Amino acid sequence: MEVAKNILNLPPRSRGAYSNKFRKVDVVSNHFKVTLKNIDKVVVYTLNIEPRIDRNDTNNRQKIVQLIIELASLKIKNPVFMGFNVFSSQECS
Repeated sequence: MEVAKNILNLPPRSRGAYSNKFRKVDVVSNHFKVTLKNIDKVVVYTLNIEPRIDRNDTNNRQKIVQLIIELASLKIKNPVFMGFNVFSSQECS
């Protein structure tokens, strides 16, 4: 607590010209409350496809997922594929 009192007693810093260069940025978050029953955690895996395909190329991405879904199911229990992410309630074995 002594350190906190000393910090509060420090004199205010003068603002330099650099402070005018900063601007406010609105931040958007996709954080939301999880209300899944009987699930304690959600593990998120990201697919890394080489060579890279365009993020909007859903046809090729779906074809690739169909090719790997059986193999992924051996490592990840009950995988759920969404875009480049794979979700599961358990960590990879």
